[in-house]
Amino acid sequence: MVITGWPTGEAHRARVRCGATLYEKTIRGSLFGSGNPQRDIVKMLDLYQAGVLKLDELVTRRYSLEEVNQGYTDLVEGRNIRGVVVHDA
Repeated sequence: MVITGWPTGEAHRARVRCGATLYEKTIRGSLFGSGNPQRDIVKMLDLYQAGVLKLDELVTRRYSLEEVNQGYTDLVEGRNIRGVVVHDA
């Protein structure tokens, strides 16, 4: 069992049935998918460059650096889910 989200506030306890201890089951937290950035980012870049990992389709809108505040406003107001700030050097 992996705990992927834990509520804040009063809820600091969880009930677990005793059957979870059968077959040597464990409860484990996960931070960022427990990935290895040195290995996984390189692999994701390779997949993206090969056209297998479709990241461009996930972007809702692109913002210039000057539009970054509008990007935050759009996010808070629900007009943008995955905005990207593009910095052209």
